[in-house]
Amino acid sequence: MVETLVTPGSYQYVCTRLQVRKTRLYPPEYYARLLQMSLPQMVRAIGEDERYRREVYNRYPTSTDLDQLERALTANLAHEFRQVLRMTPGTLHDLTAFYLHRWDIVNVMAILRGKKHGLPRAQISEGLVPAGDLDRDRLDALIDATDLDAVVEELKDWPLYPQLRTCTCRDMPPGEFARIEDRLYRQYYLDLLGVARRGIRGGEVFARYLRFEIDILNMRNLFRLRAGSRIADIESSIVPGGNIPVEEFARIAGIETREAFVDEFEKTNIIPVATRAMRALRSDTSVGPEQVADLLWSRWEQHRTTVHVVEVAVTKVRLEEMDRLATRHPFTVLPIVSYLEHKRIEVGNLRAAVRGRQFGVPNERIRRYLVV
Repeated sequence: MVETLVTPGSYQYVCTRLQVRKTRLYPPEYYARLLQMSLPQMVRAIGEDERYRREVYNRYPTSTDLDQLERALTANLAHEFRQVLRMTPGTLHDLTAFYLHRWDIVNVMAILRGKKHGLPRAQISEGLVPAGDLDRDRLDALIDATDLDAVVEELKDWPLYPQLRTCTCRDMPPGEFARIEDRLYRQYYLDLLGVARRGIRGGEVFARYLRFEIDILNMRNLFRLRAGSRIADIESSIVPGGNIPVEEFARIAGIETREAFVDEFEKTNIIPVATRAMRALRSDTSVGPEQVADLLWSRWEQHRTTVHVVEVAVTKVRLEEMDRLATRHPFTVLPIVSYLEHKRIEVGNLRAAVRGRQFGVPNERIRRYLVV
């Protein structure tokens, strides 16, 4: 990568354009209005937004079919990501493209799981977001492969193939998909950190954010592994490169007493992050680290994953951290990544609102699943 391919003016142009796009994303009060609508009104409101009209009305004219609306939202997300990638020049483009490689993992795992469970071809295809290196034609070819092992062999030229080929799909033991996914994301973050540290302008700031994201991911993985009684796999599932060393997570994995659990967590930055999240979730600034430690311990002791609403709140804190760094470093890749993440969250919120309304979920419960 040659940094001189991107001038300061190029950074300013792209980041300013995306900042404008970001202002057009739905604010929190929009979802409050959306949840007052009936299901047909929701679909109509989304389709009338010029940002979604092309996919909702032009590609899927019978948009009262919620499966078609899901496909429209997925198509819109992929289209937007590709547009952003096209407007970024030089090394800025390279770093953005590498960040979007995570969608290759999402798509490959969706194809493997879909074929494993015998899902119809159309159903697998419509759930994919071709925003990474694997374009729509390549993904379609993977879906058409004869079996799971053929899918793996079709990916011999994929950079993450070495992590994928370790599976034997014909005799796949329980939980193997999760282990494959762990390996893929582990290598993805290692590679992305490596790219960010190659002297690209703003790369170190981006790496700082990635370390924060890795800590949150590792914390979620730690609880997931304990809930699934796979705590022995901890080191192969924890992503190195975060602020919290892998060895620290390995120590936490073996803890069985509250005192030791809280003591280890106080050495990490997880408690302050979770405390910020809980204060925002409960709209209560009096929530303290001790209460958060008690909540985490109760889930740990019961071999349960973290509470979903807490994960939503932590996601908000993660986005706030990303936005804070993007504001302080406006002409780096961070404003681009910030927009991509906020756009992904918007589509997820729309899906949650519409599906919640479809199944008669009370508004208060739907709100708990929205990242706003």
